[in-house]
Amino acid sequence: MLKIKLLYLFLGLLLGGLMVYGFMSVDILGEPTFTMEKLYFPQSGEHLYLKKLNWGITGDSQILAISKDDSDVIDKNSKDEYILEGLQEIFYKQNKDTLTLYVRNKFKIPKFFNTKVIIRQVVLENPEFEDLFNKAKSSFRGF
Repeated sequence: MLKIKLLYLFLGLLLGGLMVYGFMSVDILGEPTFTMEKLYFPQSGEHLYLKKLNWGITGDSQILAISKDDSDVIDKNSKDEYILEGLQEIFYKQNKDTLTLYVRNKFKIPKFFNTKVIIRQVVLENPEFEDLFNKAKSSFRGF
């Protein structure tokens, strides 16, 4: 009986050690990853930047921003950037001086975002969003 208990203890410690090693090699601190896409609107001569920051052990924490500057900082309390918190994908389409965003949840509209670019947010229910996701490769761009 004692030998079986010692065997289980040894196996438990071995599996625990392997799990800790696995988490350490995956980056237990969840190093943030930053992505940015530059959009040019020739009608107005302006650039806007789509920014995304992911962090967490599995990368499941996310914040998105639409900004006029190209810095790699996203302030979730920004008063001059569109901000969307939470893990989700958006789709967008550019047409002349209009940026149309297809989202499940709307971005927070900033108080001080001066641009000639028209930003439209189209909120889609889950089935509509899934259809758009399937069609995304043809005419929409995901971010």
